[in-house]
Amino acid sequence: MLLCTPRSAFSKQFYVTGEGGARGEVEFRIATEQGAIAWAGTTYEVRKHGPASGYWTLEDGEEILADARKLSVFRRKILIETSGLKLELLPRSSLRRAFDVLENGQVIGSIEPAHAFTRRAFLEFGPAVPVHIQLFCFWMVALLWRRARRNS
Repeated sequence: MLLCTPRSAFSKQFYVTGEGGARGEVEFRIATEQGAIAWAGTTYEVRKHGPASGYWTLEDGEEILADARKLSVFRRKILIETSGLKLELLPRSSLRRAFDVLENGQVIGSIEPAHAFTRRAFLEFGPAVPVHIQLFCFWMVALLWRRARRNS
C-alpha cells in the first residue's frame, strides 16, 4: 500500500510513502496538465500531448513507459496501457472520489481518499502493477480531482 499526502493544504505536490519507509513524490506543473513522478531514485515525466487532447504519456528519458487516454469529456474513465498491462480507472460512483483499477474487468487496485474532506489518498494494488505505474494511475486520478475542484 502507498500513502499519498499533499505537501501542504494548497500544494499541488504529494509526498508518497510506501512499505518499508520508501519515499517518492508526485507533482503537477503550474498551469499545465503535466508533471513528474519520483520513485526509487528515478524521476519520470508526465507529458500531455496537445492542450485539448485527452492523451498523456509517462516517460523515462526518451522511453515511453505508459500512456493514458481519457476518451470522453463527459466520463471520468481513463485507459492506461503499459507493457503487458491494459488498465481502466473507473470511479466507484458519481458521488465519490474513489477509483477502482481494473484489468480485463477484474479489480486489481484502488485509489481512495482517506476521507471525504482530504486529498490524502491510499493506493492498493496487486503485485503485478509496478510502483511507477501505480503512481501514474494516482497522478491521473488526482488530475481529475483537480479538474472537479476547479469546475465546482
